[in-house]
Formats: sequence, C-alpha cells, structure tokens
Amino acid sequence: MKLEHATAWSLLPILTLSILSVATVPIYYHSLGSDYYALWFAIQTMTGTFGFMDLGLGVATGRYVGVALGRGDFSAARETWASGNLFNLFLLAVMAAIFASFGSWWGPRWFSFPSTERPLFVQCVWWSAGSLFLNYYGQGWQVLLQAHLEFRWLALSRTLFSLMTGLGMAWCAWAFRSPLPCIMLGTTIAALQLGAMVHRAKSKHQMGFFFTLARWTRLKEMRSYTAKTFCSLLSGAALGSLDRWLLGRIAASDAFVAYNIGSNLAARVQGLSVAAMGPIFHGSTRGVGQGDRAQLADIYLQSLRMMAPVYLAGALWATAWQWPWLQVWLGPEAAMRVAPVLPYLLWAAAWSALMNISGAQLGPLNLVGFGTWVQSCSWLLSGFLLWIGWRMDGLAGAGAGLMLGRVLLFFQDRRVRRQLGVCLPDGAFLSRILLFPGATLLFWLPASLFSLPLKAQLGLSLGHGLFFGWLILRLRRPFGKKG
Repeated sequence: MKLEHATAWSLLPILTLSILSVATVPIYYHSLGSDYYALWFAIQTMTGTFGFMDLGLGVATGRYVGVALGRGDFSAARETWASGNLFNLFLLAVMAAIFASFGSWWGPRWFSFPSTERPLFVQCVWWSAGSLFLNYYGQGWQVLLQAHLEFRWLALSRTLFSLMTGLGMAWCAWAFRSPLPCIMLGTTIAALQLGAMVHRAKSKHQMGFFFTLARWTRLKEMRSYTAKTFCSLLSGAALGSLDRWLLGRIAASDAFVAYNIGSNLAARVQGLSVAAMGPIFHGSTRGVGQGDRAQLADIYLQSLRMMAPVYLAGALWATAWQWPWLQVWLGPEAAMRVAPVLPYLLWAAAWSALMNISGAQLGPLNLVGFGTWVQSCSWLLSGFLLWIGWRMDGLAGAGAGLMLGRVLLFFQDRRVRRQLGVCLPDGAFLSRILLFPGATLLFWLPASLFSLPLKAQLGLSLGHGLFFGWLILRLRRPFGKKG
C-alpha cells in the first residue's frame, strides 16, 4: 500500500474523533460545568502521565515484527509477537493497579477542586485504570495489524468505535451531568474494540496469543530497543503533560478549563499527523529490514510534501479567524476565555506535527535515545517558559511560553535529515511559504478594517479556507530533494 493511501486510511478515525471531540465540547462544557469539567481534565492529565505503561514493549514488538516480516521470516515474527504480548499483558495489569492506587491518593492532593468532589474523583480514577489497561493492551494488537499493513481495516473499525465512543460519551454527559458514566461507557467500548482486533489478527493473519511460542531470547533481543523506547515514553509521560500539571496547580477552574479546551483542540490538530506516523514507521522498518535507506528518504519527503502546506495554511487560517468561530463554537463568554491562548497552542501543535515526520523515523533508524533527549529538553523548556509566561500575562503568556519551547525540536529533524541525506532547497521552500501569509492578509483585511458582522466574517473565513485548499492542491510538488 502506498504511503499516501495508508495515511489517508489512517487519517479517517483520527479525523472522525477530532471532529466529534471539537463538536461535543459545548455539550460537555454546559452539561458538566467548570468544576466537573476541570475534574475530568485532571483525570485526563493523570492518564496522559501514565503513557509509559507498557515500558515501550508494544512499539518495540511492532518494530521487530515488521523487520522480521520484511525479511520474510514468519517464524521469528510469531515468536517475537508471542514473547512481547505475554509480558505486556502481565505488565499492563500491574501498571493499571498502580495507576488506580496512586491516582486515588495523589490526585485529590494536587489538583484544585472542592473536597466534596473527591469521592467522585476516586471512582473516575478506578474506571480510568480499566480503560488504560484495555487501550494500551489494544495498542499492541493495533501495532501488530499495522505491521501487516492492515491500515484500511483498522481505519474502518476504529472509525466505527470512535463514533460509538464520542457520541455515547457526549450523550452520557448531557443525560447524567457527571463524568463517571462517560468514563464507564468509554471503558466498555474499549473492551469491544480490543476483541475486534484480536479476532482480525487471528482470522486474517493467523497471529493469536501464541503464549507457548514465547521465548526469553526474543525479549532479550528487544531489550536494548525497548529500554530506549521506554525512556522516550517516560520522558513524554512525565514532561508531555507538564503544562497541565502546572496550570492544574496554580490556575483557577475556569482558567484551567479554558486552557484545556484550547490545548485539546491543538492536540486534535497535531493528532492528525499521527495518521502519517504509523505508515512512516512501518514503511521505514520494512526499508531497514531490506537495507534500503533511499526508501526512508523518499518516505520523509513524501510526508513533508503532504503535511507542510496543510499545517502552515491551517495555523494561519485559525489565527486569522479564531474569534468568529470560537463564538459560534463555545458562545461569547467561553470564547473570550479561550481566544487569548489558542493561537499559540495551535502554532505549537503545527510545528510539533511536522516534527512527527522525523519522530516516526527515529525508531527504525535506532535514534530513539537522541530523540528522547531533544524532546525532554523541549518539554522542560516549554514548562519553564509557560510558568514565566503565566506570571507575566496569564493564559496568553503561558501559551506563548509553550510555543517557544517547541523550537528545540528542530534539532531532532535536522539529525534525521542528515542521517538520510535529505536536504531542503531554501528558495523553493520559502517561495511556497510566502503565498500563504499573503493570501491570508487579502482575506483578513476587509474584516479587520470594516468591522464586518459575524456572518460576513464567517463567510470570508470559509472562502479563505476553500482558497487555501485549492492552493495546497496546486502546490503538491516536492519541497526537497535527496542529496
């Protein structure tokens, strides 16, 4: 399957979930209120911090299975899968129990919400522990299917379950006015999705649990790579949510909710790039297994050609037109809280999304350690600058600090490009970039100079978006060349 086709299929469930998440925010905001919504965001912050639950074994197993399939060694692929799957099952059960115990004790002591809500918080934490186990164990089966290039089936099934989860949880919030039924429903659907992936792997690829094929030698073979991946995941888990941990401690509920609404929207925008990371990662592992570095360079350039115009145009469009659309989306009161911080978060997400291209190739190139170091420095700098920005200018300053800290990710991208022998012609790249701000200025100026009413601004913004879409299609030519 071609990279563009695989990415398009992988994009479908992420795009569906992103649209649902954005569309249902007003339901959650008005149904749960600031206190319950802040409580739910606090739990999401905690679950994000446990992103190292499988210690990196799931990704490592996927890499070695993909390399074995690239060599045509199906026996090694089965043994590798069986070994990683058995250890992962036990490990995730233990980690879920630790999360439930730790979250129940530490969460109410750290986050700022009324003491009357603590029993509800504890119940939500325990159900979230079950959801964490099912989702992370399911990711192992998802990676296995991706290693077999099952992007189409995964896209369709994940889209179906995303619809069930998004619509069902929104209905629970509206009907019960509490986050607990939402989390309970999400856990139930995660169990159904896991069952579907297990059935597909067994029936289509004859890849079952195979516990009897587990070998210590296969685990030892993955030990070094798993350790590097674990360090990367641990860094991301501990530092990737640093902004929300800090603001959850120092900000009031309404400010914390406003930041998280903007942050979640930015995360959905950045999450679209994850659709390309699966095909990039597994295509690159096949290339490594075949000893073809030129294939990895082609994958990098194809991904950049697909993603760079979209993210640049999207960030410019959102910066110009965020205010009218925030009013339609959230209402004037909530829009006024979110507007100061949203542009900074979106630009940080756009930059991080482009860096996901090189990030997805760190594993196949065995550069996970370097990537962990760069990303850790970026998150630490973002957290430090966010804290300074908060003290200087509230939410807007916090967003600006977060955005500035992401600049360090350039060094990760530069290292991968040098490893692959990819160079970017600055003249061609900049000539395309300059078209986007020029077009944005032409559409935005009338609304700014003449104080057009809301409907007129929305109409101009839609015309601007359509023009950007046409422009992106016209400019789909390589941004760089191998050299």
